[in-house]
Amino acid sequence: MNRLNTSILLGVVWLALTSCSRKQDPLPWRLDTFLQAAQQHEQFQGSVLVATGDRIEYERQVGYADITAKRLIDAETMFELASVSKQFTAAGVLILAERGQLSLTDSLRHFFPDLPYTGVTLHHLLTHTSGVPDYEELVSDKWDHNRIAFNADVIRLLAEHKPAPLFRPGEEWRYSNTGYMLLASIIEQVSGQSYGEFLKANIFEPLGMSRTRTYNTRRSGEVIDNYAYGYLYDETTKQFNLPDSIADAKYVYYMDGIQGDGIVNSTARDLLKWHRGLRDGKVVSAEWLTKAYTPVVLNSGKTADYGYGWSLRTDSLRGKIVEHGGSWPGYGTYIMRFLDHDRVVIILSNTGRYIQDAVASMVYGEPVEMPHERHWVKTPSDLSGWVGTYVNMAAAVPDTLVFREKEGELVSGYESREWKWRYASDGRFYLEARSGLAFGADGTSPDNPHYLVVRGVKKSLVKL
Repeated sequence: MNRLNTSILLGVVWLALTSCSRKQDPLPWRLDTFLQAAQQHEQFQGSVLVATGDRIEYERQVGYADITAKRLIDAETMFELASVSKQFTAAGVLILAERGQLSLTDSLRHFFPDLPYTGVTLHHLLTHTSGVPDYEELVSDKWDHNRIAFNADVIRLLAEHKPAPLFRPGEEWRYSNTGYMLLASIIEQVSGQSYGEFLKANIFEPLGMSRTRTYNTRRSGEVIDNYAYGYLYDETTKQFNLPDSIADAKYVYYMDGIQGDGIVNSTARDLLKWHRGLRDGKVVSAEWLTKAYTPVVLNSGKTADYGYGWSLRTDSLRGKIVEHGGSWPGYGTYIMRFLDHDRVVIILSNTGRYIQDAVASMVYGEPVEMPHERHWVKTPSDLSGWVGTYVNMAAAVPDTLVFREKEGELVSGYESREWKWRYASDGRFYLEARSGLAFGADGTSPDNPHYLVVRGVKKSLVKL
C-alpha cells in the first residue's frame, strides 16, 4: 500500500477505548497518537494539559517555541492567550464589584462621559450585549499604522468619530472586543493601578501563577525567557512565518497596545492553577462566580450562552461546561472546564491550530478522526451535489451552513464574509482560511448524507 493510501486509511480510523486493555489507562496513548498526527499533518505546535481534580491526567508539548533557534516548547513556555484573557478581565471587574468599588449596573458613561453610547452598563459589556461598535475597523481606518494604539487612543477615536451602536443595549448578543477593552480601562480607573498590575496583585500572585503576565510583544521591547513566538503557516511555501512579515496580519503591530480583550500571557500549568483557584473560591466568592456562569438574559427574555468572560453550555455526558477560546495571528488557545466533573482541558498553540474538540472527545471516550495526509486537487466540475443549505441539528442551537458555487469553486458565507473551501485528495472540502474544518459526504457520491469534521469530531448534517 502506498504512502497516500496508508494516510487516507489512517484518517478514517476511529480510535476506540476497546482497543486498549482496561488494566492500562489508554488516554495518554490515544492523545499521544493524535498529537503526533496533528503535528505532522495539521502543523500543530503547542502545549496540551488535561487534569481531573488535583491530578494531571495528561501533559505534553510538541514543536518549537522558536523555530529559527530550534528551541522546543516545554512545560514552562509562555503563550499569548488572546481572547482567553477576557476571563481575567471579567474576574477583575467581579473582584472590584465584590469589594463594593463598582457595581455591574454602573453606566459606561459614568466612566467615559464623552462616549455617545447611552444605556450601556458593565453587565452589558461583560456579556457582549452592549451594542458598542467594534474598534477593529475604526482603528484600521482612522489610526496611523506606524504607531501603536493604546486603550486611551481607541476610546478617543470612539468619542471623536462616534460610530453608531450596533443595537440597543440588551437587544442582541454579539461578541465584542471593544467591551472588554473598555472594561480593562475601567479596572484601571477604579483601582488606580495599571491593568497588568491589578491582575498581578489580585490574581496571578495570590494563585502562584509565576509564569503569567500581561505582555505587549512589540510595544515593550522586552524579551521574555522561554516565550512561544506565534507563527502562520504558508500552504504554498510550506513554511512558518512570523505575522509581522505578512501584509494581512500587520495589525499585530499597531493594535499591540490594546488590552483587556487580549494580551494576558501564560502557560498550561498556570492556567491549571487558575482553574483550581476559581474552583476553590480564591478569586471571588461562589456567589459572584455563579453570576459569571449564568447565561445572559436578553431584553426579549431569551438567553444567550455567555456569562461574564465564559461561554456556557451543558452536555448530557460532560455536564456543565464553561469555556473560552482565543485567536490572534500565530496563536490558538482554549480552556474547557467541566464543572460537574472537576476536569479541565487546556490547549495552547503557537501555530493557530485548534484541537480542543478532539482532545475533549478522547477524554470522554468518544471517537475522533485522526489527522491525515492530504493534497489539494482540482475541484470537481459538478458541484451540484455539494451546493445547498445544511443544518447541524446536534448543536445546542442548530448551526446553518450555506454552500454555493462561485467561479467553479465552493464557497460559504459567515458573518458577512465569504469563505473558500478547497478540494483535497481524500474527497472532501477543507476551509481554506482555517485548519481543522472539513466538509464531506458518506460514501463516494456527493449526493449521500453530508457531514462536517470539526477539529477531529464528526458532525452529521441535514440538507434542507
